[in-house]
Amino acid sequence: MTSLAQDVRFSLRLLSRDRGFTAVTLSILALAIGTTTPTFSMLNAYLLRPLPFFEPERLVHLWATDTRQGWSQGRMSVPEFLDWRRAARSFESLAAFNYTAETLSGGDPPEEVSAGRVSANAFDVLGRRAAIGRAFRAGEDGPGAEEVVVLSDAFWRSRYEADPRVLGRTLEINGRAHTIVGVMPADFVFPLPTTRLWVPRVLDAGRHPREQSMLQVVGRLAAGVSQRQAQAEMTALAARLAEQYPRTNRDRGVDVADLRRSLNFGDQILRVMSVVLFVAHGFVLLIACSNVAALLLARAFGRAKELAVRAALGASRGRLVRQLLIESAALALAGGLLGALLAAALIRALSSVIPADLYRVGELSLDAPALAFTLGVSLLATLLSGLIPALRVSQVDLAQAFRDASAALSASHRALRLQSLLVVGQLGLAVVLLIGTGLMLRTFRVVQDVDPGFDPKNVLTLELKPSREAYPADEQVAAFHRRLIEEASRLPGVRAAATVNYLPLNHESHPVELLIPGAAAGGPPRTATLLHVSPGYFEVMRLPVRGGRVFDQADDLARPLIGVVNEALVRRYFGGRDAVGQTLSLEGIDRPLTIVGVVATAKHWDLVEPPTPHVYVSFYQRPGRYLRLLMRTEGDPLTLAVAARRAVAGVDAKLPVTAVRSMEQVVEEFLLPRASLSFSLAALGAGALSLAAIGVYGLMLFFVSRRTREIGLRLALGASRRDVLRLVLGRALRLVSVGVGIGLAGALALSKAMSGLLYGVGSVDVASFSLVPLLLATTAALAAWLPARRAARLDPSVTLRID
Repeated sequence: MTSLAQDVRFSLRLLSRDRGFTAVTLSILALAIGTTTPTFSMLNAYLLRPLPFFEPERLVHLWATDTRQGWSQGRMSVPEFLDWRRAARSFESLAAFNYTAETLSGGDPPEEVSAGRVSANAFDVLGRRAAIGRAFRAGEDGPGAEEVVVLSDAFWRSRYEADPRVLGRTLEINGRAHTIVGVMPADFVFPLPTTRLWVPRVLDAGRHPREQSMLQVVGRLAAGVSQRQAQAEMTALAARLAEQYPRTNRDRGVDVADLRRSLNFGDQILRVMSVVLFVAHGFVLLIACSNVAALLLARAFGRAKELAVRAALGASRGRLVRQLLIESAALALAGGLLGALLAAALIRALSSVIPADLYRVGELSLDAPALAFTLGVSLLATLLSGLIPALRVSQVDLAQAFRDASAALSASHRALRLQSLLVVGQLGLAVVLLIGTGLMLRTFRVVQDVDPGFDPKNVLTLELKPSREAYPADEQVAAFHRRLIEEASRLPGVRAAATVNYLPLNHESHPVELLIPGAAAGGPPRTATLLHVSPGYFEVMRLPVRGGRVFDQADDLARPLIGVVNEALVRRYFGGRDAVGQTLSLEGIDRPLTIVGVVATAKHWDLVEPPTPHVYVSFYQRPGRYLRLLMRTEGDPLTLAVAARRAVAGVDAKLPVTAVRSMEQVVEEFLLPRASLSFSLAALGAGALSLAAIGVYGLMLFFVSRRTREIGLRLALGASRRDVLRLVLGRALRLVSVGVGIGLAGALALSKAMSGLLYGVGSVDVASFSLVPLLLATTAALAAWLPARRAARLDPSVTLRID
């Protein structure tokens, strides 16, 4: 222990004395580790950390499927859920839920909060009890039951200042008083991280028909029952229901799925992003490790005489290796600490741009697992990097090297070869990462330039949800739409106003099946996206009219139902012939509609989707309570946000206004996952390029220092400074060529694996595969230039006298 303490003190003195080496090494470690840890934190919070429920491995999600319409993640009706709960034997119990936005109408102004509507047994199925009070009791989800509410810990603290006497007080939700019966624990998250309260979902089969699918289902598997066994039972049950209710359950099935993946609607893209970023961070970490190894190797052989003296004084080879590894460990701890500080800052920035409603367990922060990961990676990376030079040094008879110049020269040549291999590996990894980055950046640019079919500039959007209690009749809802549009249109700077139920590119859609009279039977179902809009929508969104007319103020509840379709629907289902005057029957609408107009095709679900059929119906004929108010303005739409809120209050002062955004912000938020992935890779690519340049610079510096006498002799015998430059730069470019060649082969394999993430860019993209090698070669040449110029300026008379 005494000798170990001596080695630690000696290592710290050496590192503090060699400030340049220490600063560069710590910078490399901090950059690599600090950028890797946020990815682990995201992966941990969203994909790895156990769900905050009792025995979460026994919890599953049940989706309704439809083989005819081709969807696999549908909801189910109240009667269907009740059938499942009565007949299924593979589960201890099943609970229904859905997430909504509820209006707290007791304050001024009214507030809208995210809420979960759940069956009374939901908390029992999840295996969590209330921290204060109780959860729901059996029967509280039945018709006529007392209206109660359970609060989240965050809502309890923010609204009631964590008052334990909150139980029994009332909270006015949608104009109705609800009794507070409990507060859930702080770590309870269901069904969204933004959920602030829970109210019972009334399960009344008479009130909700079998055609009305609104519920999601979570189930707890019975003891000893596997997910596969539960799937087999539910498949058989779905077949029995299809025979019993052929009109509604034909072609419907059940998918027993993983609960975490089902709760997180961004699961698929998060998994893709996490894998891509983790691989990219791994490349950067490997480049950093090889850089640190090269620096430690050069430093170790630069200390040959010092180590030879210590060996001559009795230090064993093990003692010398331990000394070098202690220095590596000190660098690892300091680099890990700096990396943790950088990671904490990056995690804060990352959490501010990730949508709050993506399901996660706990906070996205530098918690204990993330900190352990940071320190573990730093120690492992640096000790492995330091192990290479330590073992190389242990293979040399340092005392002999101290007495014999040829032995020292041979050792330095071996060190140079090993360092060259490390640099070639760095360059190859950098090429792979940079080409992958180039492909993603070009894909993002192509997607960004896709024409959405509508004009998002100068459009303000507001989300409104008038309640059924305030507007019970369709005539009242239609009148609300008219007054709202009239008030918004009167605002100074507003050119036109309209309403729509689902915004384009906002991950909202309502696909329906079409029945076209006279069309051939059989074949795949004819489907379209159904949108409810008010007159003026096509003007606000600047969707060109291709034929017929669009909705006007006279199209109301008293008139026959009409619709507008897009060109994609006409081409697909009418063979391109004139569709104006034709009739359609839509799933869920009890009367057929007559097509009166055709508009241009706009993107709705995705910018990269092929043209999809759309059917538009008027809010004045099919009133809806879920709507967005759209206003086309003369200038910046966000400057009218306050005036727009006042206009809504003029129509209904109790109605909360949420999600105030410009349409351009909606498009930007849609592009956010691709943008985040692209720019994260760009930052990592820049880091990899910088680290590769450092590696080439360090190698050439070591090359010049090892061959100082040879270079001096060449100059003394008549070699020109240009010859010396050619010697050093030529070696650098040969290494770059080998590294680039290896990297191009790896990038070719990577680009094929990335083909599913690319759009409008070939997996073998000429620009990326041409520019990246040129960029890397130029950067490496610049990095090698300084050591080459230093070598060319050596004084032969001085270098030949060096011992």
